[in-house]
Amino acid sequence: MNFISNLLKNNVLMQQLFIHYKLILHELNPLKHNFKNEHKNAKPNNHPLNWHFTFDFFLFISICLLGTFGLHFEATRNWPTNLGSFQVSPYIFVHQILPARIWAQSDMCLLIDCTAVLAMLATFSFLVPPFPLQSQLFFDATTKRYVLNTKQLGQNESTSVAKLAKKANRLILPCTLLTTFSYTTFCLANVYLSEKYQITVFSLLFWSILFPLFMFYLIYSK
Repeated sequence: MNFISNLLKNNVLMQQLFIHYKLILHELNPLKHNFKNEHKNAKPNNHPLNWHFTFDFFLFISICLLGTFGLHFEATRNWPTNLGSFQVSPYIFVHQILPARIWAQSDMCLLIDCTAVLAMLATFSFLVPPFPLQSQLFFDATTKRYVLNTKQLGQNESTSVAKLAKKANRLILPCTLLTTFSYTTFCLANVYLSEKYQITVFSLLFWSILFPLFMFYLIYSK
């Protein structure tokens, strides 16, 4: 934790990313902490564009395109003329990770997985909030209790909910980051062993920054 704190203090980009993903966690958290501003004044049918999920939506699309078209073009200096070129290309990011004998299966699985992630991000960005207003728990600072759809919970229930929320918030992000780090390390080790990578600025940028974000979205979307 000290390493993460020092990294955030000395890196403006990391600070902004941390703030962004902290807000994403807030959006996905059914427990809110401002009863008056978020509940009493909220409009149930009003769902403005959620820019945090919109940013993630377009970022995820960009990573997929760069990892597929970008890495292939960087290695061959040619744009693929048909789908078959991608199916046999050893340079697109998923093919650099996995052996050739399972490319057909891995391409299909990754396509389904990426489509699911994009559908989730698009839904939260343009259609509905992660949790409907009537399904959220709001904390009333006046009574020190949680409120569900204008119904106030008892003191014991509110205390139990608060304890559970505190434990969950401590576990979700660390577990997600640990899983992301583990999967990313495994994939990068396979890329190194495959010896299909190109040592260029774009390749280093993709594998060191964009690919870990890609893995984060795949894992956190579950």
